[in-house]
Amino acid sequence: MLRPARYSDHTTLSALCSAAFFEEDLFGRVMHPRRHEFPDDVALYWLQHIRNLWFDWRNRAFVAVSQDEKTGQEKIVGLAIWQRQGEGGKKMALNSVDPREYCLRLLSLIYHEVET
Repeated sequence: MLRPARYSDHTTLSALCSAAFFEEDLFGRVMHPRRHEFPDDVALYWLQHIRNLWFDWRNRAFVAVSQDEKTGQEKIVGLAIWQRQGEGGKKMALNSVDPREYCLRLLSLIYHEVET
């Protein structure tokens, strides 16, 4: 089943992407050469990446879910992010005085503070 992603899914999505791309050439070997020593860094990268995409209003994220047979709870098994581009995407962009425009900037400041 597909459903729109929620902000509360971000941690799960980060773990999913981390596992999916851990041994992939670009996101694994090139971007995270010490991933075996610091596996949490890979998950933090994906969390920041997902949140950056989340606050770009041209993007729409959906998750694939299945039901856990034992607990009956939903389990996220996939992620897709679509971005509206071209003229339609330009119309969805926020202007500089829209308060939502500052979400990504604030998030970047928070991440910067965490890293230092």
